[in-house]
Amino acid sequence: MPSTPKTLLAGAQALDASAANTDQPIVGASGDIWFAAARTTNPPISAPPPADWTRLGLITEDGAAFGNSRDTSDIMVWQSLYAARRLTTSLENTLKFAMASWSRASVSFAFAGGSWSGTAETGYTYTPPEPGSEVERAVLLRWVDGTFSAQLWLPRTTISENEDLSLKRDEGATLGVTVSVLGEAGTPAWQFTSLNGRFTDPAVPPPAGG
Repeated sequence: MPSTPKTLLAGAQALDASAANTDQPIVGASGDIWFAAARTTNPPISAPPPADWTRLGLITEDGAAFGNSRDTSDIMVWQSLYAARRLTTSLENTLKFAMASWSRASVSFAFAGGSWSGTAETGYTYTPPEPGSEVERAVLLRWVDGTFSAQLWLPRTTISENEDLSLKRDEGATLGVTVSVLGEAGTPAWQFTSLNGRFTDPAVPPPAGG
């Protein structure tokens, strides 16, 4: 499996901890996505992911899109035409991306499990999982923008949608997926981490000599 690009490792290991230029917009210049067994611990951003995380390889130039949506219910009262209270009744978080690398890891991830069989002589055969036996995964997204680096950790997810596999002579064949977050009591649904100085708590004084 390809190693993590040096540019991404450099961004993750040499983060800009200063508070300078905090108004500069952030873009997703480059990044990587890994998966591991569901509930795998959020790894430190200051080092490459541990061996229990598997890199998914190349991602298409569209990058990744994180979605956060909620359903609400309004409580109305006689005395007002506006809602007196709004309750959140459900939350949904998704991560959408398309893999340009084809491997055992990427195919198994895209279809939520399954099995491989065969040899170089007979050919390699993939069999998808039976409905209802799809594998849950933890997902880790890291991206860089110059000296800025951040990660998004999703401890428990499932594949909720697969894009159609399009085979054309002028386009790459990609494995497009929508990853949906599953909730669990006592565990955050997701966490964002960055060492960049723009996220410093203004109420906390800087380190001595900083």
